[in-house]
Amino acid sequence: MNKMKQAGNVQQLITELLSLVEISTVFVLRMDFALMPDMKIPQPYNLNLGHAPVNLTIRDNEILVVVGFAIDGIANDQPLFSGHFDYQIVFKHDNPSRIKEILEIDEVRSFFCGAQADKIVWSYLRNAVHQILLDAGLPSVVIPLYR
Repeated sequence: MNKMKQAGNVQQLITELLSLVEISTVFVLRMDFALMPDMKIPQPYNLNLGHAPVNLTIRDNEILVVVGFAIDGIANDQPLFSGHFDYQIVFKHDNPSRIKEILEIDEVRSFFCGAQADKIVWSYLRNAVHQILLDAGLPSVVIPLYR
């Protein structure tokens, strides 16, 4: 199969998958934040954002996707704070055999666990980081919109 046809098939499968599932709930599984001891609040500082591997579990009528992020605040090559944020997205569906079949395809699974899951939790992450920085007395850093 040529690459163009294969890419078209993957896109069709992604569209089909998205039509078969519905978001039921988004849970916060973990939200932790720690300031470094004796840290001085500099102006400005950099925020490094990292992504943990995504975990996908298919159940009879649910798909569970766990998405995690880590943040580190750095100024003058010194750590200021670190945090971890894990979210679980619960998708409902009523076609377990077709869902499993579609998600066995690596490209579809990568899209669903990557860009799709990230888009869903990104606004939760942005809000949590913003609020936690304010609560810690740090100047807030704007995390850009997901692109």
